[in-house]
Amino acid sequence: MLQTAPKATVTGDYDRRWMSDDYFDLIVWYRPSGAIHGFQLCYGKPRWERALTWIRGRGFSHTEIDAGEDQALKNKAPIMVPDGAFPVEEVMREFERRSRELPGKLRRLVSRKMTQFNGRGFRRTLLSLAVFTALLGVAVTILHGLWQCPAPGGRRKR
Repeated sequence: MLQTAPKATVTGDYDRRWMSDDYFDLIVWYRPSGAIHGFQLCYGKPRWERALTWIRGRGFSHTEIDAGEDQALKNKAPIMVPDGAFPVEEVMREFERRSRELPGKLRRLVSRKMTQFNGRGFRRTLLSLAVFTALLGVAVTILHGLWQCPAPGGRRKR
């Protein structure tokens, strides 16, 4: 069950609250005026964690959290990568059930933004995914070309 957490001051960034349970992490950023600047709702942990992020003036992103390698000696830092469809019905159902102890204003904002994203965010997510895929293709092509180029003196770079 998500519960209200104290607001934490973060030097050089917006103050925030971080609320968590076994399925959600909800991070809420606050402007100096106390107004909500944005939030990140991470869901599906621990099996397949994804995040819906909304920032005032910037809009939405929907990402998957890639936890890195699953080997203890080679574990890399988690990163966020573009993700596709947002399972709005599942996430809304879980949020309604688990957020009962949060302030009503915050619950309504997160629910409203989930509904807005479901209506238009999927197209943006697909565009982000297409751009990411294209950039990844360019990077692979460049790296492949660098590997193929002979080094000074006629030897291949390795």
